Amino acid sequence: MSTYDALDSGTLLERDLQSRLINKKRIEAKIQGIPPKGPVLLQADTAGETLAETRLSKKLRRGGIGETGIHAARRTRRSWATFAAQYTAPLPHEDDLVDDLTTRVLHEAGLAEAEVWTDEGQPYGRKMLSLLNERLRPENLGISPEVHVDRLHLLGLVYQLTDECKVWWSPEFDVDIEGEEAG
Repeated sequence: MSTYDALDSGTLLERDLQSRLINKKRIEAKIQGIPPKGPVLLQADTAGETLAETRLSKKLRRGGIGETGIHAARRTRRSWATFAAQYTAPLPHEDDLVDDLTTRVLHEAGLAEAEVWTDEGQPYGRKMLSLLNERLRPENLGISPEVHVDRLHLLGLVYQLTDECKVWWSPEFDVDIEGEEAG
């Protein structure tokens, strides 16, 4: 028979099973660890840092955003993905918050683009980024204070929408052409 302090296969198997079980005690401990009203943490997986040219980086570069802004955009986008994963559920209507935020942020991005767009075909990314930094605040968008979202999460959503080709920072171009660079 296995004993608690023995390091035999039975004890190790029991410990492994206990670490995988989700019970009331573990859930309560996690809930207690969530700050009710505290600073929103921005999270990013830096292990996934890539130097590959993505649609996001191509579009930002074409819009006049430099390398520092592109690196910040990548991290902010990953922070949005972490936030969205917390509010996305497999059941219908449980991820309405993410859809609502997407609609509100896309609307603001459209207004910012309309304000800075010129008919001369010039990049407008810098001006648009400046406007979005001012506008994308939870209190400006009517987001409930119970939702712990930071303005950088909202900007991360803009970058996600950029990668999905729903937001542009310059006149449209073919982002899938290999080696596409800003002109």
